[in-house]
Amino acid sequence: MNKLIYALSFVRSIPAIIVYKSLNQHSKHAIEMDMKVLGSNTDAFSIHKLMISNKIFRKQFLTRVLFESKAKYYLIRLFYKPLFGLELNAVTGVIGGGLRIYHGYSTIVFCHSMGENCSVYQNVTIGRGKTINGIDIPIIGNDVTIYSGAVVIGGIHIGDHAKIGAGAVVVKDVPEYATVVSQPIRILERGEGHAERE
Repeated sequence: MNKLIYALSFVRSIPAIIVYKSLNQHSKHAIEMDMKVLGSNTDAFSIHKLMISNKIFRKQFLTRVLFESKAKYYLIRLFYKPLFGLELNAVTGVIGGGLRIYHGYSTIVFCHSMGENCSVYQNVTIGRGKTINGIDIPIIGNDVTIYSGAVVIGGIHIGDHAKIGAGAVVVKDVPEYATVVSQPIRILERGEGHAERE
């Protein structure tokens, strides 16, 4: 049944497929890497299927088109609405292929640039902070993983293969292969009315 629905609605994706074919090699390659990360083929029908069924991929696709051409972006917007709960932008227009965003609602990715094969989980904030060397938003390296609820702000550099733990607040550079975690929890006091253990 799903295959029939995708087949019948294929005409809706023809503008997106035409735009994809017209993109420069770098943009096409990044989209193909995004598709492969999702376990998808990179043919026209697979683009259509992901544009219909995967709102996060749709947002990434639209963002990559916008980096290259506003006219092409607004053409596709006539047929597909973006995911408004996810902000995805890089001031240099460089977000490497193979980006995987998990449950992208309430997630802000606003960086200077981002490398290839990065993973971002839900409720992450990447954005403006302290200006360092004339830059006030992060530079994210390759193969970086940023877990749920992490905050990465300021003109800092996150090195290749780094991992940012859930809930961590990162305001300074993170070297390659490093793992950053938040402080351990502290129980300040037990509230009134708690059950005593026998």
